[in-house]
Amino acid sequence: PDRYVRRQNSNLAGMHGIQFPKIRLTNDSMSGIRYTDTGHFVSTSIVYDFVHFAFGREAGCSFNLITFVTSLRERTIMKRSHVGRWRGFTLIELLVVIAIIAVLIALLLPAVQQAREAARRTQCKNNLKQMGLALHNYHDVFNKFPIGSNNTQGGQWGCPFWTAVLPYVDEAPMYNKWDFIGQANQVGWIDGNANNGALVNGKKMGKWFCPSSPLSELGRARGNAPQGIAIPTYAGNAGTVGAFGTFNETRVRANWSGQNGLGGFFTQMDCHSIAKMTDGTTNVVALVEQSDWVVDSANLAARIDGRSSGGDTCCGYGWPMGSANTGDRQYGITTLLLQPGTKKIPRGANGYGDDGGGNYTAQSAHTGGSHILMGDGSVRFLSDNVDFTTFRMILTRDDGQTPGEF
Repeated sequence: PDRYVRRQNSNLAGMHGIQFPKIRLTNDSMSGIRYTDTGHFVSTSIVYDFVHFAFGREAGCSFNLITFVTSLRERTIMKRSHVGRWRGFTLIELLVVIAIIAVLIALLLPAVQQAREAARRTQCKNNLKQMGLALHNYHDVFNKFPIGSNNTQGGQWGCPFWTAVLPYVDEAPMYNKWDFIGQANQVGWIDGNANNGALVNGKKMGKWFCPSSPLSELGRARGNAPQGIAIPTYAGNAGTVGAFGTFNETRVRANWSGQNGLGGFFTQMDCHSIAKMTDGTTNVVALVEQSDWVVDSANLAARIDGRSSGGDTCCGYGWPMGSANTGDRQYGITTLLLQPGTKKIPRGANGYGDDGGGNYTAQSAHTGGSHILMGDGSVRFLSDNVDFTTFRMILTRDDGQTPGEF
């Protein structure tokens, strides 16, 4: 107790001329106790000795303050009052922390990017799934799928199948306002139809665009669409050309814009029902993905928008553009002649021109392959390494062959 210590201090001072510091048992931290007069720090073990001397002695034993003070002077850990302050980081410690953070970022960043790409791939797959439902809802109403790429009655630019499915992809208001007669018979060529141009001007169609694509969702400015027109990253399958397996595909219209196949799910100026898919809708591709840049095989630095819906490399016609006549270009659908994933194309050759990509193949911004929508509404991820003969079989609706695994 304070008064006991003060009394002993007074007695000792009178006897020996020594002034002892005042001691109070006040808990200052987890590791010790301070002198209240000097601010010096006393270790917990010394306080334990004091309590033992003062209060824990056995009966008949006296408290010897001289002995305690001697022990105190020998064992006290003296520190100045600023001992509890934080010291700064050393340069080595700082560099170690930075290095650890850098390693963690290097480990986590690829995982985060992969997770984001997985989410984008899922969204891309869902886009095609919704298109599959829309096509089958259309078939339920009309007992056939839409025309692949059509013209107008006056032989001018009509629309592809994208326009026909608008009511089935929550775009009924646009469909109801669409001008199908045309101004001077122009319907799909927006430059020639102010009504349709106003409907599509600057309007993004995210449901037809792969979120992994580095391509522009809107094309360049057009006459009646100064903010651009949405360009899908998917295209209808018009089939292929040539011999594969036991079948030789000769149904084709060839012109300066490429080879326009007639044996696929969608075709120019014609439509097909499920009954015509004699190979089974499970074995026929309806839509392919075209979501990445392609390059000129003769000049790898020349990037090309490899979309069959009037890509933005030169024109940016967008999803409303169909066909004018059988001797001209077709937009919205493609006749596939190259291995999936091919991104080196003979720019300028028929079917691979900037203003007429009727033979652009299936390719994507995803790693290893691209999504395809099958005729039954299912969505598959097609490997870039798929057997080319198998690929051509599933592009044809009635070749009568059983495709291998894909």
